Amino acid sequence: MRGLRRLAPTAWLERRPRHPRRPRHPHHPHHPRHPRRPGLLRRLRRAPVALLLLLWPLLTACPGMRASLPEPGRYDEDGLHVVAHTAGSCSICSLYGRSRGFVVRIISAGGSGAGVVVAPSGRLVTNAHVVGDSNWVQVEASDGLTYLGRVLTADAGRDLAIVDTQSPGVVWATPTLYSGPPPPVGSDVFVIGHPLGLGWTVTHGRLAAYRRLGDVTLMQSDAPVTPGNSGGPMLDARGALLGIVTSRVPLEGAESRAFARTTASIMAFVGTAPPASP
Repeated sequence: MRGLRRLAPTAWLERRPRHPRRPRHPHHPHHPRHPRRPGLLRRLRRAPVALLLLLWPLLTACPGMRASLPEPGRYDEDGLHVVAHTAGSCSICSLYGRSRGFVVRIISAGGSGAGVVVAPSGRLVTNAHVVGDSNWVQVEASDGLTYLGRVLTADAGRDLAIVDTQSPGVVWATPTLYSGPPPPVGSDVFVIGHPLGLGWTVTHGRLAAYRRLGDVTLMQSDAPVTPGNSGGPMLDARGALLGIVTSRVPLEGAESRAFARTTASIMAFVGTAPPASP
């Protein structure tokens, strides 16, 4: 046929593209740059994050959740998180730092124990069984300095003794004496001493009961004490001196419990002590 182009017999076998030509418009759904909606798997991955963001204000408002969250910037030198437990309005760390200055170690011929400074001149109160029959004892301060101490008086019945430290020119730190009604049972108490020779160790407990032994009222606490705590202070949550720890209590198993004589009885005993020799 004239005017018509003759086609090759194999033109229909020529390879044609399997896919249609990609559209040039970017908003076309088949365009490679078209912003497709995320698939189901991506949506499921994002769901927990979105749920956590929605519930985060409620979780942080819960007191239990807020207490378990770490405080920012409170880490020690090893990178471990440090939480300061508080009792009342005074932290334990602050209480210990202010109290260890008036706690001493007393070493006598019969053993060792703790003592509490009750006067800036260096007068101490401790247990009578700590000094024993010694007239002179060795007094070690919290800064490591050692002084000679003269036993002014000792009462084995009350298990109290007064020691005058020979430290001219030294002004000793003294505790704040507790004043007011007796602390209620269940209050936080702290004991500082030298259990088993471990100097200036603080233990925590609660006031368990008041015990009347004869004409003496003792405070009983569940704070753990061992040999070396005798003569040390029992403090309240604010660092005030509640009493002096004693282990000579005529009760079975009393060695593992903290019994303390009240501040009132201690200061009454201090008032009966003879003046220090010049």
